[in-house]
Order: sequence, then structure tokens, then C-alpha cells
Amino acid sequence: MSKHKIDISIVIPTFNRSEDLYRCLLSLKNTQDYNIEIIVIDDNSTDFTVPMIHEKFPEVRLFINQINLGPSYARNIGINEAKGDYILFLDSDTRIEHTDILNNLIMFFKNHPETGTVGGELKINNSSADRVFGREISMDGNSRDRDIINEKGNFLECAFLATCCCMVRRELAQEIGGFDPYYGFGGEDKDFGYRINAEGYNNYVSADCAVAHYHSSEGRNPDETYRYHKTRMRFVLKCFPIDRTLIALIYWLSSIAVFYIILPFKLFFFMIRGKPVVRENLFGGLLIVRAFIENIRSFGEIKSARSINYLDPDKMEQFVSSHK
Repeated sequence: MSKHKIDISIVIPTFNRSEDLYRCLLSLKNTQDYNIEIIVIDDNSTDFTVPMIHEKFPEVRLFINQINLGPSYARNIGINEAKGDYILFLDSDTRIEHTDILNNLIMFFKNHPETGTVGGELKINNSSADRVFGREISMDGNSRDRDIINEKGNFLECAFLATCCCMVRRELAQEIGGFDPYYGFGGEDKDFGYRINAEGYNNYVSADCAVAHYHSSEGRNPDETYRYHKTRMRFVLKCFPIDRTLIALIYWLSSIAVFYIILPFKLFFFMIRGKPVVRENLFGGLLIVRAFIENIRSFGEIKSARSINYLDPDKMEQFVSSHK
């Protein structure tokens, strides 16, 4: 093997997480079993991310977005720029805590040729280091955890992996057209895994391949509840067949009714416990309605998105133009 050949491209999108990113990059220093490149896409940070990388990690290939375009678009930059046979997507608030992780990831692909993606998440913020998490997809389009005991050799098929730790063959990532950047918050990893599954490959959560995820509060949007509802519905309308879409619609309508039926009891509980009432406690049902209306307005565009290659330069430029 040529020493110049890249085995693994590690792609990390980041926004205003200079300290988290520093610790993430530092954790990669001791993973040198393979020839790797590290690609960081800074999504128009206003903190010290860029000078920190220049000073502390000059070997990193750094790309800087002039406006904030979201992690999906950033990962698509990484896919297009990657030179490795494999791409490992990491979040900037993760850390590789075992030096054999990269080797385990590569060996998993070699031992399981049907693999589309493999990885796993140790939820450090939830004190769940004894479990490793992948994801499943509910009938209403929701995501739920699929976990295994964090013991050597444990692995399990799942619907998809969170992109905080997800390895894929570069050719497959290119073949399915990268990530759909029009998911405003979440959903893009679910869509990515769903399309990989549709191509006949399996997605796996593996205890040997998991990284620690600290789930930083930095660089997040204030309206995440609405964004979550909107992207969940986009996924259903885009990917599900008509029968599952109708089931999801019934669930959404039921959830609105249930929200307001139990609202008085919830507010009473908050009052006696002295808990603050936030906007989502009062208007959560209306946020679901708002998300549904916004998606219906874009129904034609959402359905056509099934066949779009988001790695295409014209499509990437179109997305950028929509945010100017």
C-alpha cells in the first residue's frame, strides 16, 4: 500500500464549539493505524474555532462556510472532498477514547461485506456508557434508540446511525447522493441510513466501534422542537409509502388532541412542583400543526427530493442560494 493512499477520511462539521472540537481532534492523535485525513467544515463560527485549528492542528483540511448552512451541507462538502476509501462522520462534541476504534471499524466492513454503515454512540451526558446506541424508525417517523450492552464483540442491526459516529464507504455515500440538507434539524441521518438500507445494505451499531458523545449545548438552535417536528414530517412524506404515511398522519392528529387534553393536568403538575412553564409546554400542539402546514406547502418538492443527488455542484449551489 502506498504511504500516500488515504484509507479513512474523518469528516467533522462544527459551529461555535472550539473547545469541544479541540478535545475531539486531540482524541484522534493516537489513532494512526491507518493513513487518515481529517476534514473539518466550519459552519461560519463566531468563536475561536478557525484560529484554534490553524494553531493547534495545521494538518487538518479546513473548509469555511461564509454563511451558516447546517451540518448536512457541511458533510456533503466532506464527502466531495474526501480521498479515503471510507468516510467516518463524527460530531465535534465526540471523542475517540480507544486507540483501536478505527481498526475495529475497518475490520467490521471486511468481516461483514453487507455493511452499509457501522458505528455507535456512548451517551456520556446521560451516564449511559454501559450501553451503545443506534437508531430505529417508528411508524410515525419518530426515531427511537436501539441499544446494546457495551461489551467487546457486541453488535446489532439497526435502522440507521446518528452521524455523531457513522462510517460508510465513500463510493456508497456518493452513490446515494449524500445528505439531504433541507432537513432543518435532525432527520438527515435517518434519511441517509434509510436510503442505504433501500440499496440492500445493512446498518449496524457495534460496541467495538462506538465513540463518546458529550452532546454539547453550544451551537444549537433555540427552536429545536419545531424544527424536529418539521424534519420528522419531511422524512415521512419523502420516504414512506402511502400506507405508512397515512398511519403517521393519524398519529400526528392524535398527538395534537392528546397534547391539549392533558395540558391542564401538566400545568397543574408543574405548578405544584414549582417547575417553570416554557413556550413548548403551552404551544407544542400548535407547533405540530405549523410543521405539518409547512411540509404540505412543499409536498411536491419533498417527493421529488427522493431522486436528487445533493453532492452535485449545481444542487449544492442551489441550496446556498436559497439561504442568501
